[in-house]
Amino acid sequence: MEMVVACLGSPEAKASRNLEKKMSNWMKEYDKSIKLLLIGAGESGKTTIIKQMKILHIKGFSEEEKKEKALEIRRNVLESIVTLCQHLAKLGLELADSSKGGDLTRVLQCGEKCGGDPPDDLLLEVLNEDFYTSVAAVWQDDGIKATYAQQHQFQLIDCAKYFLDKVDTIRDPEFNPTAQDILNSRRMTTDIQKIEFDVQIPKKYGG
Repeated sequence: MEMVVACLGSPEAKASRNLEKKMSNWMKEYDKSIKLLLIGAGESGKTTIIKQMKILHIKGFSEEEKKEKALEIRRNVLESIVTLCQHLAKLGLELADSSKGGDLTRVLQCGEKCGGDPPDDLLLEVLNEDFYTSVAAVWQDDGIKATYAQQHQFQLIDCAKYFLDKVDTIRDPEFNPTAQDILNSRRMTTDIQKIEFDVQIPKKYGG
């Protein structure tokens, strides 16, 4: 029989003790933390709560995160205006100003080109100045306004009006979204998101 005995003063034993100590300290911190699990249907506000916690407790969003959200917001603009233009005829409505027919066609063509979940470079190519000019034109048309008023008959993201009203700001290549813009942005999430932050609790409540 072969027996191996580790010397208590060996580097391996010391590393093991240090690791156990770190794990013990980590478990103490883990046990003290309050854990919340948010579960709900799509667009029920789970991601919005995470954004709010980030703004309130982690000093908001970095410049890199804002750039990502700016693209997300532009996707929201595209989805919103394409959905409205598609349902204009479906609801038996038409543009109040027939001269905007070319703008309507351009918006629908952009929607077809960016169908599904287009890569960022294609999205930026399609969402050019002509696109935003057409968006601004059709959004101000009474026919599209009437379509928006009947949104209960079809699925439209809840931030549609918020961002379509701001299209002249969003079209700026240097567009830098505000915290409110980010809170209003929408993106379908299928992964698990995690956020950690510290909150000061009064001593009378055990803090």
